[in-house]
Amino acid sequence: MLINNAQAAMHHAQKAHRSGMEFFKKSISTREAKRMSLEADLRKAVERRELSLSFQPRLSLQDLKVEAVEALLRWSHPQRGMVPPDEFIPLAEQAA
Repeated sequence: MLINNAQAAMHHAQKAHRSGMEFFKKSISTREAKRMSLEADLRKAVERRELSLSFQPRLSLQDLKVEAVEALLRWSHPQRGMVPPDEFIPLAEQAA
């Protein structure tokens, strides 16, 4: 437990771009546990085909022609429901 708490504090300090030192707080442990759980679920999401890709066209208002297309990744978690992209995209980027 001590090592896990130290790792959580270290991860928090690295993420905050501080001087490299952080005192452990219960809130850090809670956030880190949530992040680790979400990361583990994200790894399983690929195998379980929980991720979907949608395309959203951007139209020109003058002539109603497609100017560009935006790709949107969505995650439908079996217990959490739809996970917002701002929660799982940074995790995916860090894990890559």
